[in-house]
Amino acid sequence: MQRYWTTRYLLTLIVGLIAIALVSALWIRHTTLQHRLKMMELMAEEIANRIVLFNDGSLGLQGEIGGIMRGPGMALEGDPSFYIADARGTILYSNRPLGPAERRLHP
Repeated sequence: MQRYWTTRYLLTLIVGLIAIALVSALWIRHTTLQHRLKMMELMAEEIANRIVLFNDGSLGLQGEIGGIMRGPGMALEGDPSFYIADARGTILYSNRPLGPAERRLHP
């Protein structure tokens, strides 16, 4: 009788720990995603505040943006690409060189 209840108790503990581990992993993943989205939103706002229109009609960025992307809490691997596009999807500015065929975002 004691062996029967011990195995049931052990099985219940294992199932409970697995459930707690799954919920914890999903919660951590969700929290990390929300944090990264918030950081990207703040970075986009900072970049948008640094956009300037030059005399020749082209767009550019005032100052260096490397400090924004390497700031505390960003933890970005590599150098992210960003594009400034108009409402029709035409790319007005990019931090990467683009060819003529790449000057338009896919709808």
